[in-house]
Amino acid sequence: MTTMAVVGKIVTEPTELHLSWQSVKAAMEYRIFMSRMSVLCSDEIQERQNSKAVMPDKYFSDLAAALNAGQESESRKAIHDIVDGMVRGPYSAAHCNTKILEAVSVISRFLHAHSIRTEDIEGQDFEAVFYSMEDIYEIEKWMTQVVHDAFALLENRQENSAQQLVDKAKAYIREHLSEELSLRSVAEQVYISPSYLSKVFKEEAGVNFSDYVTDARMKKAADLLLNTNLKVEAIAQTVGYNTPHYFIRKFKESYGITPKNYRLERG
Repeated sequence: MTTMAVVGKIVTEPTELHLSWQSVKAAMEYRIFMSRMSVLCSDEIQERQNSKAVMPDKYFSDLAAALNAGQESESRKAIHDIVDGMVRGPYSAAHCNTKILEAVSVISRFLHAHSIRTEDIEGQDFEAVFYSMEDIYEIEKWMTQVVHDAFALLENRQENSAQQLVDKAKAYIREHLSEELSLRSVAEQVYISPSYLSKVFKEEAGVNFSDYVTDARMKKAADLLLNTNLKVEAIAQTVGYNTPHYFIRKFKESYGITPKNYRLERG
């Protein structure tokens, strides 16, 4: 438990004690910003109490920019800079309280813009948690944790989204092996650009798009060779090759033997 002593205004007459008490009450408004100080002298913060200084908008625009850019480390720094500015700056307690709410508002707008519900990252009432805090450093820690959890949630969403796109592309490929399966034609089916499909396919499937298509065709061909009486020419067409000779060459590249010998040896 942390304790703090507050020294009121020095007076010389008993009749002026109320002035000292008033200065103590004023100084106590700063305890949230100066919780790491063991002694708080009212005279030392009188200048802040009467200050008309305003925190620069850059503090909050930097936080918004870092959040929108997806930069967690820069977001943490921006939050720390805001808190440090409140602690060390010449700003009144009332002004600082307003700016704390502004910082929380910046974070809230970011969450809303990305459809992140506060209960998804807090598990409890967002405002109730915030207003229960009495220490600026506790508030800083809380804001930093909210930002961290939000970025983690967005990353998880992105990963799941990319995996889902690749899964859809794979399913379409397996169901349309007899058709043209260019990067562009498959990308159109999952409503993304060919370049993005190529990127996420490599990342999520671990192979290039064209290699996956060829592999899927060869696996289907191998299955048909072993489990049907279809001729090699018919199998070639079934898996998307109009030229049997080209199909035979690709099959041999994959399995090391021709389709005919594959059927004879493994059938």
